[in-house]
Amino acid sequence: MLSRKNEIRPFEDTSSLEFLMDKNECALFCFASHSKKRPHNLILGRTYHKHLLDMVEFGCLSVEGLESFKETEKERYGSKPCLVFVGEGWHQDVTLERVQNLFMGKSFYLIHLFIYFIT
Repeated sequence: MLSRKNEIRPFEDTSSLEFLMDKNECALFCFASHSKKRPHNLILGRTYHKHLLDMVEFGCLSVEGLESFKETEKERYGSKPCLVFVGEGWHQDVTLERVQNLFMGKSFYLIHLFIYFIT
């Protein structure tokens, strides 16, 4: 995690983001930001050959931690995420297909999460 306050605007200028990803040798990134214009944003993206391939912006409405679910066990090392894509939109909309492709990539299995998408 990078904690320095760098002025990064991924959709306006990708050069600083590409530099940080090349410097830290990573292909996937997650960028969180908050502003008046775009509150509680989460941007996920990936690169290919040190250039930005694609990125998707999500607006987070609510977040619940694992502690809020009574019947869950603690995270286990090596557990696989469960991704559920529900609805016809995932096969009809090109943008949603790209989002699904981003999550179903080979290197995304390292993230422990449960995401339920509805279109």
